[in-house]
Amino acid sequence: MPSQQAPMITDTNGAALLDSKGEIRESGKNYQRDTIAATFRIHNTGKKVTVSVNHLKSKGSTCWEDWQGWETWEKFDPIKDKVENKDFQGSCENFRVAAAYQLGKEMAKIGGDHVIIGDMNSYAHEDPMLVLTSNPTGKTLKAARDTFIGKRPQFGENGAIITDNFGYINAVSLKDAENKKMSWSYSYNDEIGSLDHILISPSLKKHLLDATDWHINAAESTLYDYNQENKGIGAGESKEVRLEKERTITHNFYANNAYRSSDHDSAIMALGYGYGESDGAPVLLATKSGRMDVPYAINTDKALTGDIAEISFSPEPEDMSKVALPTMKLSKDGKQLKEFDVSGIEPGNYTVTMKLTRPSAQKASTPTTVAGSEVSMKVEVAKRDSTTPTVVIPPYDGSGGSFGIFGLLSLLGLGFLRKTKK
Repeated sequence: MPSQQAPMITDTNGAALLDSKGEIRESGKNYQRDTIAATFRIHNTGKKVTVSVNHLKSKGSTCWEDWQGWETWEKFDPIKDKVENKDFQGSCENFRVAAAYQLGKEMAKIGGDHVIIGDMNSYAHEDPMLVLTSNPTGKTLKAARDTFIGKRPQFGENGAIITDNFGYINAVSLKDAENKKMSWSYSYNDEIGSLDHILISPSLKKHLLDATDWHINAAESTLYDYNQENKGIGAGESKEVRLEKERTITHNFYANNAYRSSDHDSAIMALGYGYGESDGAPVLLATKSGRMDVPYAINTDKALTGDIAEISFSPEPEDMSKVALPTMKLSKDGKQLKEFDVSGIEPGNYTVTMKLTRPSAQKASTPTTVAGSEVSMKVEVAKRDSTTPTVVIPPYDGSGGSFGIFGLLSLLGLGFLRKTKK
């Protein structure tokens, strides 16, 4: 994700603006948290979905753009006053626009379905969200200046006007409209809204079963969070004693449950894929300890009680003595779902054929195939219990940023495993 390396904000004498503690108010150097993205293959389908987890730059700390024109602001004290917020998007919206653009562009390089989740620090119709979803009013969307992806320039000293939109759909908003309700994920100064979003690619719209906010945090009192301060621990005692007790004593308001585990509410979503659904890729059949269940959807009304369901693999395994391909006798008529318990098939690519045969009334005659019962599909058999994920790491450019695995290492507290460029 981008960083900003813009000029420092200075006064008319060229000196840095400082706050009352002597800290630089805006250095021009600002950073985004890197995205973590993982691609999942969907069992019993030929589909894959990439999920990216994000936390965009906050609204609280400023960026270079927020200080433009400060010299003309009426009665503005650069030591202590907050910068103006004329568009009510908080600070750094242009920097978040740059991040949203980069996120959309990187996700577009990955095939399959896409999900973007996380704390976007942007309400649903603010500029960064308009980049990722749509911009129906044609609003001018401006990205921050002097942004870099690692050491590679993203946007120069003039920033950029973003005209691309990536067409994602806000899953919670979509379901809210259907259910005639309004969700929200955050409460600030007695106002509510959604900073936390699930965005899905248009290809997932037909697979979306439900999406909503899980109200376990935002409406709860801060008394119930896991922080120790302001809970009455050590009240009336010296600062040293109070701090020591806050460090060692669990406050009485704490409960070991999900409530107030954060200040934001989570969003949850359910997706559903159809068996055998594919965009041309083989259907994934995963084995565990050499076994796998292979569903067989019988979609013909001509199926009768006593018909035999059969399954075969091509190319046929060399040693069929080590393979179990069961048959099943139907116990009812009509359309139904059966499941073959297959064992011994080695990992690889096959064509699976499933069909119904009907025994002949004459014992010597060959059984006939029931019309409309035969199903064939290309499959990939893989071991579920030894699947090794493929990690794609961009070439290291000497920076601290990456789109993938190193962000995950940092999340796990293992960031020290990343080598520093000398």
